[in-house]
Amino acid sequence: MSETRSLRYADYWRLPYENWDEDSWMNYLQNNYPDVSPRLARTYFIAELKVLINNLKPDSRELEKASALKSRIELVTSVGKDFEFRGRDNTFKILWEGKNDLNGIKGRFENINNNNKNAHPIPVLAGGPGTGKSRFLDELERLTKEHVNKDEKSRKIFENMTFLNVTYGNESPPTSLDIQVGCEASLAFRILFEYFRPKGSSFGEFINNCKNSNNKDIDNLTLDRALNIIYIDFTEQVIQNSSVEKQKILILIVGIDEFNKLYEINENLTDLVTCIGGIMCKPPAGIFFAPVLSGTIKGPIDDYIKSSLCKRLRLPLPLLENDDTIEIFGKAIRNEEYVRRNHRFRLCICDIGGHVKTLEYFYQFFIDRLEQLGNGNPHQVQVSEVIQSVKHKIIFSYNLKQYAIYLESTLAKAILGLPIRKNEKVNEQCNESYEDLDHAGILKLIQCKKEHYQIRIPYVLVCLLVKQSRSNDLVFWNEMLIYEETMWWQSFEEFNARFWALRLHLFRLAGYSKITLKELLKGAEFSRGLPDIEITLPETTIRLCRLNHRFPKKDDAPELWQLEQDEDMNVTQNDFINVEHLDEQYIEKYINSVFINGPGAMFDVFSIHQLNNLNNINKTLFVVQQIKKTNPQAKNPMIINNDRFNLEFNKVSEAMKNISTDEWVFLFLTDASAKDLTIKCKNNSAFVGKEQFESFFGYTYSSRAQFACEPSEIHVSSAPIEILNKYLGLDKKQCKILSVKRAHNKICNLEEMREMMGIGRNSKRFKVLKEFDKQKRLIYDI
Repeated sequence: MSETRSLRYADYWRLPYENWDEDSWMNYLQNNYPDVSPRLARTYFIAELKVLINNLKPDSRELEKASALKSRIELVTSVGKDFEFRGRDNTFKILWEGKNDLNGIKGRFENINNNNKNAHPIPVLAGGPGTGKSRFLDELERLTKEHVNKDEKSRKIFENMTFLNVTYGNESPPTSLDIQVGCEASLAFRILFEYFRPKGSSFGEFINNCKNSNNKDIDNLTLDRALNIIYIDFTEQVIQNSSVEKQKILILIVGIDEFNKLYEINENLTDLVTCIGGIMCKPPAGIFFAPVLSGTIKGPIDDYIKSSLCKRLRLPLPLLENDDTIEIFGKAIRNEEYVRRNHRFRLCICDIGGHVKTLEYFYQFFIDRLEQLGNGNPHQVQVSEVIQSVKHKIIFSYNLKQYAIYLESTLAKAILGLPIRKNEKVNEQCNESYEDLDHAGILKLIQCKKEHYQIRIPYVLVCLLVKQSRSNDLVFWNEMLIYEETMWWQSFEEFNARFWALRLHLFRLAGYSKITLKELLKGAEFSRGLPDIEITLPETTIRLCRLNHRFPKKDDAPELWQLEQDEDMNVTQNDFINVEHLDEQYIEKYINSVFINGPGAMFDVFSIHQLNNLNNINKTLFVVQQIKKTNPQAKNPMIINNDRFNLEFNKVSEAMKNISTDEWVFLFLTDASAKDLTIKCKNNSAFVGKEQFESFFGYTYSSRAQFACEPSEIHVSSAPIEILNKYLGLDKKQCKILSVKRAHNKICNLEEMREMMGIGRNSKRFKVLKEFDKQKRLIYDI
């Protein structure tokens, strides 16, 4: 202790600054303090810099580092900062434990004496805006301490940890001064500022004070020297605080946020990345340096890291899972019951697709409307209005009009789950790659193979991009994605008919003119006996049709009215063309059409396709869909086993004997789970169950498919008019009355609802309401 104080007040420091240098300092110590170790001597040479940094003198500085968590800046200041932190376990695991042959923080610490750059990869959080990069850095200290405190050995090894977050955004954006001092000094100044946090000084004032000191060591500040200054300060705290066990190593974990901002004013970051990598391999004595680079980096960051001969440890920030998103929102509004039971709300959340920034927008607009109501009842919030506000915000924030012009094939590949290479250009007319769009926040790339990625775009973004596009190729698609329309699909059958038509159109947009049956059924489980055939994809719009009578008709059924050959289909309903009866002699007229079958048919949905044939012989394929939706009220949930599958297959197989076609395939679609089901030995069969939902419907559409059914519950205070009309049988006048009155009055039971609309107790409509109420499917205000 006395030795330390002697060094602080050595006569050497009275010399003019211009006479300071390390050699003269070491000679001075050898003559006056021969017992001082060379390591301590060198660190105290740098210590005097600390005196110049905003009067942070050793004998007057307040020791406030014990409250580091409270004093450290928060990178996230939006409403999302208070969201429960979820869905990033794997991100932290990779940062801490590494991945494949790349060390994480733990592995690097174990190799602290290994100077090989391969042992010290640079962790990088790179992604588009609003993906949660800054929030992860804010949570890094808590996550790390919770992890190391799980066992005594880790706690002792990593006891001396200091966490800093520096940023090139918020209060310290890059300026011309950063260009003047250079990238390395720019980072060094930020690290010192965040460590000492001088009271009453902004970062700009801090760096100007340092520059105005006219000290050559300040002028030539390096990252190495900045870390030495921090270590000296840390050592003093250890000496002065007897309750802290002295250790040799200070573990300094530094998040470097908005790194892309520095790139924007100085594209030559190679030297800085080289410096960071070099210090990670060989830090100043007594320090273990663990930086985490974070930013929306559009520049060639990979090239910089390669030039530095360092490895890059990629830290993934995937879109949040729907369950995590719903839990986050439920705790944020302190009403978990609402988010679990409100069907329409859950659908909106799933449409957001786990995009963190969009969730923030939704939360803010939702809370605004809840406060406007004044009664705190979330069931009365019209979530369709909330999502509309979110859409306008997204269009402005992400400049979607710019991207919608050329993303037709990208959207198709996203929904179909087709693999791409990240550096691949989006199309011939565009110079941007898929990775560029990832950095812009328009999409998310998820690695599926060594060099291949799948595109993730939330449903709400897909709808907006389609709507903003003026491409003729998306006219049909736009009709299928009208977000302003009710978000309740007519039925699971209708959803699958629409999706099958959309699927055919998407493959065409993705560049296919013909496709094998196995490619067309990508994501489904199919039998070995699936026909090895190619289908010619339509160049024109796929027609959606609804049969009024079943196809094929039974032999003993009465003759139905026949279509004349010159008669066209011209009666439409919900985008479906009504067809009275399908006559096989005119079957070619309906190629590239998707049908919802008539009542009592042996199968639910079917489509007719033209096979690709080298001999120019017209051959047809029927894709026959059998669709089974689980009943949420059933005590015993439906399970698809071999017996259930065989029953449906045999019905379809028998019906197909009465249809003249060259090939046919049976596609069983259900939201139920399969158990002990084996279809490998079946002929021309494919199966999509709960376990295959995302692989078949794709990330964008899978959540929509799960909601494509009659709602299990109807919230009388918020259900849209279409639902009240369709499922409760209310007429337009009753719907309007209820819609107006419920905005100003609570509805606590069925009787209040009946009186509000003036429905008689003996009316048919009231009987329907009583049945829903009896099944506990009507949800009232609390």
